[in-house]
Amino acid sequence: MTGLILAALHVNTMGVEDLFHDGEVLWAATSGGLEAYDDAGERIGHVLEGLPGAKLAAVGLHKGRLTVGGAQGAASWQPDPVVGRWEPLYAEELGSDTSVVAVLPDHLVTAAGMVFPGGLSLDGHVADAVWFDGTIVAGTLEAELLIVRNGKVTREMLPGPVTDLAVVDGQVRVACEYGSAVYDGVLRWEDLAASAAGKYWGTPSGLVFGESGLVASVGAPVTSIEDTPAGVVVGTASGLYRLGTEGVTQMTPAGQICGSFLTGATSWEGKLVVSTFDSGACVLESDGWKRIEGIPTEMFNDVQADGADLWLASSDGLYRLNESGLKHFGVVDYGTQLKTPGVHHKAVNGLAVGDRLWITDVVGPVSVDAKENWRRHRLSVWGRSYQDVAACGDEAWVASEDAGVTWTNGRKWAHFDASTGLPDDWVMAVACDGIGTAWAGTYQDGVWAMNSGRWEQLKGLEDLWVLSLDWGEENLWVGTMGGLFRYNESFRPVRGIPHPAVHDITVVDGGVLVATEGGLAVLATDSQPVSLMKHASVR
Repeated sequence: MTGLILAALHVNTMGVEDLFHDGEVLWAATSGGLEAYDDAGERIGHVLEGLPGAKLAAVGLHKGRLTVGGAQGAASWQPDPVVGRWEPLYAEELGSDTSVVAVLPDHLVTAAGMVFPGGLSLDGHVADAVWFDGTIVAGTLEAELLIVRNGKVTREMLPGPVTDLAVVDGQVRVACEYGSAVYDGVLRWEDLAASAAGKYWGTPSGLVFGESGLVASVGAPVTSIEDTPAGVVVGTASGLYRLGTEGVTQMTPAGQICGSFLTGATSWEGKLVVSTFDSGACVLESDGWKRIEGIPTEMFNDVQADGADLWLASSDGLYRLNESGLKHFGVVDYGTQLKTPGVHHKAVNGLAVGDRLWITDVVGPVSVDAKENWRRHRLSVWGRSYQDVAACGDEAWVASEDAGVTWTNGRKWAHFDASTGLPDDWVMAVACDGIGTAWAGTYQDGVWAMNSGRWEQLKGLEDLWVLSLDWGEENLWVGTMGGLFRYNESFRPVRGIPHPAVHDITVVDGGVLVATEGGLAVLATDSQPVSLMKHASVR
């Protein structure tokens, strides 16, 4: 079995949600994991492994340990003489209410207003909370400040929904989007519309204000502010900035991958290319990731390379990029229209390359041969929601959410569904090896293999929602909502990927590209592992 290592991670940490300085290290909770910086503003490293998801909302000390919270719960760092580890907090108590928005010295607070430990319930949707003068002070999206003392809750009205709270100079500063307020036992409204609170106030327009007026402009909505020995650090939707005597300095590395929620990945002319669900598509150039410009949508479902052509499946239709530029394709009607490029439906779902290009949308499959003859195969299928497609030579396997799997060699067609051996008609992903075996990944019944005309279930992933499949040399690669797995006689989990939801897997020469909801993982055979985190001490 060929050994693969985690050679590189490409994540987007531009969206900063919270900041915490522990006396030695500045920690940034971002949309792509946990970042660490020293007091000189140098990036120490990035943490993903063991976190409760890539998208974090809060970071701080809880019970004396560094703790992070996000949409999938919370975890604290447990020191160890050899290697530390992240351990989940209050997982059983949290239940389905897992969105942790605030880390306090002795409590965690969720977006639904639950306080752990103890299970105290606060009315409203909590945006942030702090510990102040022996009380929990929470701000809500309903524009209320909740003061929790001895189990009793006092309410104060605010000028707008809360976005951030901070304790500064013996008072709680409250950023309310449409206004601001301070609380020190008495609540007072302020005139400034603020999105972040700290030593300074930050605004949705990227301005930073102090007591004497405007301090700086960082050019992006301010989300958090933290005072450090080297100056005030400002977290924004576009990264970290430090305010010092030299002015505004960007701390977050430039040239990051264009988004966190990836839907596809491929290698095109020696470069990595990814598509994202909500942030466009981008190419890894020598100086970092660059957006592919000229497409009027941010939503992409897949990306595929075919020689010099790069194909992009988007919510706005199909695009091709090559040395001649970017081209948008029109319509292929039902039936057999030839020399008429396009896919009929506006949203394109899946792409695959064999001896021709295969395309899927909700209507069915389309094929494009080497002479650029386009053909809509609607008359050969009967489903109404075609998602994934796999191509091996002249064969193609097409996955449908309502009609199982369809096979074709371009001349003959065969259909497989619940009546012919599959567990149901909802198939999310397909793969083939080119020598007679195919695999189908289902919504709720695991992975099934076609051997000698019969479907058989591969034991081990029966309870996981399968999102993606690909075959490479000795292994079947399986992406699920619960992680990445490699199958060779049995399923083995692959650790270290940015996010457990794996939406696309592409086997390339020398490795595997894994597109997740938290970024891209590159598994390779001919590289040395990258140090993902030089962990600093935490007090």
